[in-house]
Amino acid sequence: MRGPDKELEHHAFLAEGAGDPRPEFLKRLKALVDPKGSIVAYNLSFERGRLQESAEAYPDYNHWLSEIDGRFVDLMTPFQKFDYYDPKQLGRYSIKSVYPALIGGSYDGMTISDGGQASLEYARVTFSDGVTVEERRRVYDGLLEYCKLDTRAMIDVLNVLTETVSEKK
Repeated sequence: MRGPDKELEHHAFLAEGAGDPRPEFLKRLKALVDPKGSIVAYNLSFERGRLQESAEAYPDYNHWLSEIDGRFVDLMTPFQKFDYYDPKQLGRYSIKSVYPALIGGSYDGMTISDGGQASLEYARVTFSDGVTVEERRRVYDGLLEYCKLDTRAMIDVLNVLTETVSEKK
């Protein structure tokens, strides 16, 4: 989302194969991140940690990461601090709780529906022997679908927060 009135763009990266995906991921991410503007994440400490680990392993990206680091915004913060709360969150602030509470969306019925399962399934089909091409493709498709919904959920939640702030002005 390159601006408030801009068309949404969806970009995905899912490494296929047992090689280290970080160099290609960092290369693609760097090419996609504009030189200005906020970079929105949900659970920023986790996302930033993975980026820092990747840049430590591939130091050519340290300078770029330090340049963009101050631009990150954690969409989880208003929910974590209870600055915004809907009783349907049931005291939780993960995207899996906030998205259904604010938007009515759901991860139910998806082949892959949470981050833990996503990590395990990715590792299973990527690094285990005896996984068929069809099974690997089914899991990769499920991972892409899950990640796309995570991104959609963040955008929808951001829109609710933006509308709420606009209404209060």
